[in-house]
Amino acid sequence: MKRSTSLKLENSFFYLLLIFIILFSSINFISHLNSENTFQNKGLDSLNCKNFTYSFSEKIDLGSKEISIIRNDVYVFPEIKNILCLGRYSNIYTDNGSYFMNVYTNTKFINILIFLFNFTIMITKSFFKIPKKKFLLTYFLFNLYFFLNHFYSINLISLNFMFVPITSYYFFKKSSNED
Repeated sequence: MKRSTSLKLENSFFYLLLIFIILFSSINFISHLNSENTFQNKGLDSLNCKNFTYSFSEKIDLGSKEISIIRNDVYVFPEIKNILCLGRYSNIYTDNGSYFMNVYTNTKFINILIFLFNFTIMITKSFFKIPKKKFLLTYFLFNLYFFLNHFYSINLISLNFMFVPITSYYFFKKSSNED
């Protein structure tokens, strides 16, 4: 009976995390598409932290316009509301015919979140019998979420926080011949 309740709680938590990742990534992706439509239909206007942008480069190509991305660090503490602005842009301006966009970032905060999540999932895996597939999927999805939704806040330390725990887990598992 106790194991059944634990399994239900584990499954509920897993699916809640999965829904969270899919929901927020979808909202950000739709916001990104909306920003492209805004550029095409209304031109360049100043939007204060409303639209998200996906790009793995320092420039966004919107047909005839190429917009350079400028990273703008914002404080998360004590201005907690700025958490909602991470990965979003504030204003677009021109300078000598070139377009620039400020994207809000906070590398320290994102690094803390990545570290806390990965540490928590590793400790949870160590003390509870989480199935390997659920553990790997949860670990992969959350790190993918941080990578996609907060790309401009990711640095080398963030990548270490993403890859070192899972690599350590596999080395430890291999040395102790678990599972």
